[in-house]
Amino acid sequence: MRHSLDVTYRDLDKVGQLLDAASSAGTNHQIDDIRFGAEKPEQYEEEAIQKAMANAGRKAGVLAKAAGRTLGQEVSISLESASMPSISFDYKVAVTSESADSGASSPIEVHTTVNVVYELKACRSSAEE
Repeated sequence: MRHSLDVTYRDLDKVGQLLDAASSAGTNHQIDDIRFGAEKPEQYEEEAIQKAMANAGRKAGVLAKAAGRTLGQEVSISLESASMPSISFDYKVAVTSESADSGASSPIEVHTTVNVVYELKACRSSAEE
């Protein structure tokens, strides 16, 4: 028989102790598929999108300048993906390793891909000014 339990635990420094206590609660207990995630994934995805847009603007500006042009307005913007994967690991392996790391200190990375098309404008020459 297999049971599933979802637990929210916020004291990440003590996750290892929690897992040790849970696994020693009975001889027939096995802990599988432990996942760490964020409480506010939408907030972090929005921040990642904002940073991706700022990064796209900076890089487009460099490209435009290198081409002797100036950057205009955004013509189109599309969000290809925004994801925040959870961290998952096998607890049986973790507790038998020398470090017995709970995995809780690993960062959760948010990834996003945006495609932005900008208008390019001709640079004004000093004779035009």
